[in-house]
Amino acid sequence: MNQQRDINRFVKSLTRAEVPEDRSVNIYRSEVRCANLMRWFSTFDDTSQSALFVGEAPGRNGGAITGIPFVSPDIMTSSEDCWGIFATDPNFEVPEDEVPDQRERTATRFWKHVPTCFSDMPRPLTWNIYPFWPFAVGGNHGRINRAPTTDEVEFGSKWLVRVIEMYPNAHVVAVGVKAHDTLESIGINAPLVPHPSRGSDEKLIKSLERVAEDLRHA
Repeated sequence: MNQQRDINRFVKSLTRAEVPEDRSVNIYRSEVRCANLMRWFSTFDDTSQSALFVGEAPGRNGGAITGIPFVSPDIMTSSEDCWGIFATDPNFEVPEDEVPDQRERTATRFWKHVPTCFSDMPRPLTWNIYPFWPFAVGGNHGRINRAPTTDEVEFGSKWLVRVIEMYPNAHVVAVGVKAHDTLESIGINAPLVPHPSRGSDEKLIKSLERVAEDLRHA
């Protein structure tokens, strides 16, 4: 199998996708986001101790900007993690029209705790059950995040399955109940960790530690 060829085909299929709702955006019509995602995939080490975290959908201040799930511009440009990615890798870029220090609660909490719990393992991969940005119109007529609809999740599942197939050795981890239920519906029994946008740090850390410990004995 030619891994880079598969990654290129995967990303190209994202760019061509016509989203099923007019309240969602295909964020991969951007060359910068596509390049970020290809770099993210191609630098992942698919081993029996690698984790593939699957969330719900890109967030307005995070993956919708960078193209990488659970990664905000702030994380991409300034994060110093144990794997030496993001701030030290010039191949990751923030789109020109975006703020390079934009923060997101989900990304900040994820990268605060995941490196600590998984420091002795390969850098994790991240993906979503719906890879495009679903939005609603807020009170000030600006776009805000919303949960993907059933139709959107069904539409996005083909890319979810392809990511899992591209990295068959990685252990899938569900981030949030909606991701867990979606994975279960396609036959993946994944451990569940709380979504970083909700709940306490203590619950998130305990769940991550439990997953990490299982991987150490994989």
